Amino acid sequence: MKAIGALAITLALTSGCALVETPDFMQNQLHNQYFEKTTYADPNAYYIGEWTAATGIGLVAIKINPNGNIKMCASNEHFGIGDGKVFKENETIKMIFDAGTQYEIRSLEDEYLLITSYGQEYKHYINQVPERCKEIFSKFETLADTALHPHTL
Repeated sequence: MKAIGALAITLALTSGCALVETPDFMQNQLHNQYFEKTTYADPNAYYIGEWTAATGIGLVAIKINPNGNIKMCASNEHFGIGDGKVFKENETIKMIFDAGTQYEIRSLEDEYLLITSYGQEYKHYINQVPERCKEIFSKFETLADTALHPHTL
């Protein structure tokens, strides 16, 4: 069930209001490289934080931790949560989620983080996290802190 929820969120992030089934999208899911990509950690990166975009299913939030791990959450509980990570490919900062879909972190604009995927641009606004996701993100923060400092267990 978690995998279905993650896939639904991934579809929402890549679709806006219409389902995007580009060859790259389908190939990334079919040949999921989530475990092959090495997590890239940059504790001072501009993209660290909590970001939210409006999509076809409602609000979708991502939390990017300094250790490079990502939690994705939809405001609509029927679409679940997902895991992801930041990785670097040819000096480009990207994200990959457990469903295999990939995104490029393009830039930090005045009010939003610009992310592209499969030919579309998405604006993710800082600190606009839906209530449902705040608790999920707080638990994720604890897990991320433990991963960075395992001696605190």
